[in-house]
Amino acid sequence: MLKGVLINSSIQTVKNQYPNLDQEKIEKIKYGIEGIYLTVSKLVIIFLLALILDIVNEVFLFMIIFASLRMIASGVHATNSLSCLIISLVIFIGLPLILKIIIIPLVIKLSLCGFSLFIYGRYAPADTKKRPLISPEKRVALKMISLLMVLMASGLVLIIRDEYTVNLLLGALVIQGLLIMPITYRLSNQTYSNYQNNTITEN
Repeated sequence: MLKGVLINSSIQTVKNQYPNLDQEKIEKIKYGIEGIYLTVSKLVIIFLLALILDIVNEVFLFMIIFASLRMIASGVHATNSLSCLIISLVIFIGLPLILKIIIIPLVIKLSLCGFSLFIYGRYAPADTKKRPLISPEKRVALKMISLLMVLMASGLVLIIRDEYTVNLLLGALVIQGLLIMPITYRLSNQTYSNYQNNTITEN
């Protein structure tokens, strides 16, 4: 497969350039290269579909909003690359298509903002087993930033006049909010509050 060829070729190049690297560091580099490959290939597929469906700008805007929230609030991840691709297509292609044709009443918009404020205040940030948020100070800081972002987004919902942009903003808020809830972790058979199982303190 192309993935295997590219990764093995990259690892071999690293070994040639740095022959003294131990196996543990090589494995970390390999993991990073795999992550980059999967991310790039996923983005190519998503934007090709967006181009075909003529929603490139909308998908890009939605992705920026969603990624900004996710970077701070974190949340559950798919357990394999195929699941990640399918979920990404549903979120970044399916949702913008749906949000393009619906009209959300003001009372529902306000309710979704309130729901998001509660969820982010209660559950953000939500870590993962691979990346536990061990530092209490960091968790508090990320929670505060998450709440600030929700408040700013809620303000934009009331200010922005373009209904589709508002729908994309609300969609990103709600979907990311769902991804940090404990029930989502349980449904995906993943552990929640992973920092509680780690005793190492962050620098």
